[in-house]
Amino acid sequence: MILAKKFCFCISLQMGCILIALAGIFLAGMNIDYMLLCLNRTYFREMQHKFPEQALYTVIQMSPDLLTILASFMLIFAVLSFSFSTYGFEFNNK
Repeated sequence: MILAKKFCFCISLQMGCILIALAGIFLAGMNIDYMLLCLNRTYFREMQHKFPEQALYTVIQMSPDLLTILASFMLIFAVLSFSFSTYGFEFNNK
């Protein structure tokens, strides 16, 4: 198996992971915003989009986007903490 050293052959792999995580946060946020826009109680929106009546089902429908945002933040934290520990920037200097 070949280990990757660059992301898209031009930037470091760590920076590529951060870019993918930021894109995931942006796209998941846009999808949640669109769903909340569609939930607006107007006649046109009610005829165009069908959402479950109970609030629990609507939250379940948005849960993949919320989990994507959580996973993206965890990826950014993991990459940054690995970078800081690799280059000697530790937060608990004694």
